[in-house]
Amino acid sequence: MDQKQGRVSPFLLFSLGTSVFAMHFGTSSMIWPMTWGKQSGDTYLLAFAGVFCTAVGLVYLAYISLTHSGKSLYQMAAVVSGGFADAYSLIIILVMGPLFCIPRMAAAVWDAFQQVSGLSFSTFLPALLFSSLYCFITYRFISSENDVLSKISKWLVPFLLLAVTFVLVKGVLYPTGAQLPKEYPQTPFAYGFKSGYASGEVICALLYGDVVIRSLNKITTSERKQRYLYIVCAIGLLLLTITHFCHMYIGSFTGHYQELSYARLYAQVVIDLWGPVGGVIFTIALTFAALTAAVGISSSTSILTVELSRGKLSYKKTARFILAITAIVASLKLDAIVRFIGPLLDIIYPATIVLVVYFALSKNVGNKLSLVWSLRFSVVVALLAGIVEGLVVYGNTLNETAGWHLNVQPIADFLARIPLAEQGVFWFVPVLVAALVGALAGWRVQRVQASA
Repeated sequence: MDQKQGRVSPFLLFSLGTSVFAMHFGTSSMIWPMTWGKQSGDTYLLAFAGVFCTAVGLVYLAYISLTHSGKSLYQMAAVVSGGFADAYSLIIILVMGPLFCIPRMAAAVWDAFQQVSGLSFSTFLPALLFSSLYCFITYRFISSENDVLSKISKWLVPFLLLAVTFVLVKGVLYPTGAQLPKEYPQTPFAYGFKSGYASGEVICALLYGDVVIRSLNKITTSERKQRYLYIVCAIGLLLLTITHFCHMYIGSFTGHYQELSYARLYAQVVIDLWGPVGGVIFTIALTFAALTAAVGISSSTSILTVELSRGKLSYKKTARFILAITAIVASLKLDAIVRFIGPLLDIIYPATIVLVVYFALSKNVGNKLSLVWSLRFSVVVALLAGIVEGLVVYGNTLNETAGWHLNVQPIADFLARIPLAEQGVFWFVPVLVAALVGALAGWRVQRVQASA
C-alpha cells in the first residue's frame, strides 16, 4: 500500500475480498446450495436466479447501506428508536453469537469428525474439550479487533479455497447422477428466492461490515475507503455467486440420494467424488468454513456488544465471554435452545431488510422527518409481521416437542393468502403501505412544525 496516497494494492483488496467470501460461505452457504440444486433438478438455473436475488443481491445491498449511511448496524437501528436498537441488537448478539450460530458451527465440525473417524463418545467431555479448543483458536484470530480480516485471508482462506476447489472442479466435470424433475410444487424462481432469503445472510453482512470497515481503517485513511469497501465486498460476493452456482449445478445431479440433504448430502457427494479421502476433504473444508464464520461472527458480535453497552464493556472481555458460553452450548448440543432461539432471527429479519433498503437508498434517513417517520412505520409493521410468523413457528414447535395443541394453522393460512407469500415476503405489501402512510404523516408533522 502507498501510505502517502492511501492507496491499497489490488492484491490486498482481493485478499480482503476472499475473506468476506469465506465468512459468508462458512455461515451457511457451504451446506445449503447443494441441497437447493438437488431439490431443483433440471430447473436449477431458474432456482439459482432466485437465490442470486436474495442471497447475493440483497446481501450486497446490506453492505451498501453501511457505506452509504456511514453508520453501524446499531446506529441505523437507533434512528427508529433507542429502545428498538437495544432490543434488536441484543437479539442479534445472542442468536448470532453464543446461543445459536457459532455453537451450531462448532457442533457440525465435531459431528463430521466423529462420522469420518468412526469414533463415538458416551460423555460430553470430549466434545467440551473440542469446542473449547475451537473457541480458543477463534479467540486467537479475533483478539485484535482491527486485524481480523487480514488474519482470515492469511491463514484460513487458502485452506478453505483449496478444499472447496477440489470438490467443485471434479463435481462439475464428473456429475454423480442424472438431473431429475424438481421436488417442490412452487416455481423454481420462487423456491430459489425464498431459499436465499431464508439463509439470513443479510444480518451476517451487517455484522461483517463492521469487521471489514475496521480492517480498512487500519490500512488506509484516504477518501477512497468507501470505494475500497465496495470493491472488497463485490469480490467476496462474486466468489460466493460462483460457488453457489457450482454447488447448485453439482446438487442438481444428486436426486437419486432421496433421503440425504445438507451436510449429509455434501459429505456423500465428496466421498463419491474422491473415495475414502473424500471424507477427509469434507471435514477439512467444513472445519475451515465454520472457523472462518465463527471468527467473523464472534468479532462482530463483540463489537456490537461494546456499542450496545456504550463502551462500558471492553472488546476482549466481551469476546472471551461470548466464546466461553459458546464452548459450553456447543458441547452440550442443546437442541431445545437451538429450536427456540433460531426463529428469533426470522422474527427480526423483515425489519432488518427494511433498515437495509432505507439506508442503502438514502444518505439522509436520519435528517428528513418524512423519511424517519416512514422508516419507523415500516419497521414496526415489518416487526409485527415477523412476530406473527414467529407465532406460527413457535406454535408448531410446541405442538411437536411439548405435546401442546395450539391451532396456528388459521394464521398460517391467512399469511399464505397475502401477496408474495409464495416468495416468502408476505410482509412486503403491508410494509410498503406503512412506508407511504409514515411518509405522509412525517410530511404533515413537518408542515405543522414549520408553520408554528
